[in-house]
Amino acid sequence: QSQRLFPVASEGILGEIVKRIDKSGVKPDPVLGKTLDRRAPILVPFQEWKTALKKRLYGEAPFQSAMMISIRSENGTWGILTLFHRSQIFSQKDLKLLEFIGEKISFLLETMTSWETLSKKMETLSMAQELSRSIVKGGSVVIPTLLNGVKTLLRASNCYLLLMDEQKNLLYGVAASHHAPEGISEVEIRMEENGIVPLTVKQNHYMVIENALSDIRVGKKWVEHFRSRSLLSVPLVARERVMGVLLIDETAYFRPFTSAEIETVVGLAPSAAIAIDMAIKYQEALQRQERQDHLSMSIYHTHEQELRRTALSFGNGTGVLLEQTRKQIKSAGEALPLEQMDSGSLRQFFQSG
Repeated sequence: QSQRLFPVASEGILGEIVKRIDKSGVKPDPVLGKTLDRRAPILVPFQEWKTALKKRLYGEAPFQSAMMISIRSENGTWGILTLFHRSQIFSQKDLKLLEFIGEKISFLLETMTSWETLSKKMETLSMAQELSRSIVKGGSVVIPTLLNGVKTLLRASNCYLLLMDEQKNLLYGVAASHHAPEGISEVEIRMEENGIVPLTVKQNHYMVIENALSDIRVGKKWVEHFRSRSLLSVPLVARERVMGVLLIDETAYFRPFTSAEIETVVGLAPSAAIAIDMAIKYQEALQRQERQDHLSMSIYHTHEQELRRTALSFGNGTGVLLEQTRKQIKSAGEALPLEQMDSGSLRQFFQSG
């Protein structure tokens, strides 16, 4: 089995041993395997513990015995609680006490897990509400709210959004969470590639890559630029089509995303897809309105300029006509004083002129 145990807390063990085990863990030997399989505690005299794992766990210290019990819950086995003694063999009374302690620890861990699950559900609900509020406000904050929310919810390093361009048959980077490496907007991934993002779209299913350095589904350029160690990709489906991919990126360590973490993001994805789709439509509507406003203003200015040119032309023609009339009146006045002409004569003069 690939199952390994890692230390959570210790007392009385050399620090260098704890560091060594914490780095790579230990693979259960028959003694630890027996403990994991049983609910009751077991007593292990050190003389009967023949495997090399005993030395890895306890070093050269002269211990006489150890007693172990598996820490269990309804969802499975958490690990093993071990006590050891330097000078004597543990008694049956000690085993009963260890059993009691193990039950209390199991109850405590299960309660903590329930609270953590409830807390994550509340965070997911809060994020969904925030997405709804951002849509009402206009959609401009939907994508940042989503990416930063998912990053915080999973305590991941970064979160990226890539959208589908069906005409060009590729996915292009749109945005990233805060403090992510720059350059996501320059990313274009063609659908014919066999990478994690295109495969997520084709299969319409989430994908997990624990070791991005050795997995051929993650491009070398991506790893070099974004420093990814582990990736979780989730499809975003709106109006019965995959519109993009939500990519959660862990850069600090090789991370085996848990089923609970995957379930959280997958559960949030439908709401996120609808929110993003509505935000995109909102932006497209704004752009159409801006284009219409620009066209209307262009038509208005063009019409105004035409009116101005017409008015100027009309004004120039009227000025010439008035100047000609003034000269005619002046000539007539010299031939016949204007005050001697009645209105009928003036009308006749203008009609003849």
